[in-house]
Amino acid sequence: MKKTYLLPLILVVIILALLVAIVWKDSNVTDSDNPESTIFLHEDITAGPDTGADKLFRFSFTDNGYSIESRYFNGDNVGGLAYNYLTKKYIPKAKSVTKYGFLEVINNYVPEDVSIDDVFSRPLIIKRNQKIMIYHVHALEGYCATPEDKTKLHVNEIHGNENNVVYIGDVMKNVIESNYSVNVIRNATVFDRTQGTDATYLNALPMLNQAMEQYENIGLIVDVHRNAIDVTKEKYGPIVSYNNTNYAPISFLVGMTWGYDGQHDESVNPNWRDNMKLAMLVAKKMNDKVPGIVDNISLRRNPYNQNVAPNSLLVEIGFDGNLTSEAEATAKLLAEVLGEIYG
Repeated sequence: MKKTYLLPLILVVIILALLVAIVWKDSNVTDSDNPESTIFLHEDITAGPDTGADKLFRFSFTDNGYSIESRYFNGDNVGGLAYNYLTKKYIPKAKSVTKYGFLEVINNYVPEDVSIDDVFSRPLIIKRNQKIMIYHVHALEGYCATPEDKTKLHVNEIHGNENNVVYIGDVMKNVIESNYSVNVIRNATVFDRTQGTDATYLNALPMLNQAMEQYENIGLIVDVHRNAIDVTKEKYGPIVSYNNTNYAPISFLVGMTWGYDGQHDESVNPNWRDNMKLAMLVAKKMNDKVPGIVDNISLRRNPYNQNVAPNSLLVEIGFDGNLTSEAEATAKLLAEVLGEIYG
């Protein structure tokens, strides 16, 4: 009898041993071993130890919006991610608005589907010790020095660099260089815009190309604008009030892969995916500091010179009806966020 049950008993022991081994192995699998189970949290990378390495930002999308995981990057295990971080959401065709929590992504111009899975399947890597360049395709876009200026509908351009986007760019430079270990290249050229918007961007290209050759390690180019809408009585100047400060709202424009000749070609702007991730990173950090300050991100067909550098932002700070002080408050906040990211 004992010999009869010996073989089944041995088999039972072997099966139990295998089950124990499998359970032990699963209990020791980390999130990095099983990326599908990774839980992403929004954490401030500046709170951790500064290793001097580049920074890496991963995006995770939920029904309530998106979060960002950040850490220092030493060059390992980044390329070729085999999975997506989000829940299979897409930006529909033109004339659409997609909401990610506080943020609206507006597509009034791009005539083809844009796969957000494709955009965010790889993390955004920010190189350290890089310079930031701030310039203005439309350098004379002005604000209101006083509330009375809101009624001056015919005044759209301001000379003198006291109440226009050039002043705002100067404010950004001062904040970044005073508080962060980041050098800022400043350009306040007034480009000819008599031939239309597209021609103005083309007129700015020689300056940008020369700057890329002249200066080493330009890690970010920021084109600072202000917005405007048609009005009949008083200029439009919405504000966001927070902690007894009035801020002008900010929006971001992401140029994509259509040439000015209307032809679609990926080579027109290979940087647009990283530019969009950067805009969403900046937007989230700004909204965390001042809820409601971010208006939207707008997708546009043409590259708007965002093809010149690996990381480029086109921001619209406020409207022509905003006071200069309101735009200045937002500019300081934007500069603080850029300093945190690139510093």
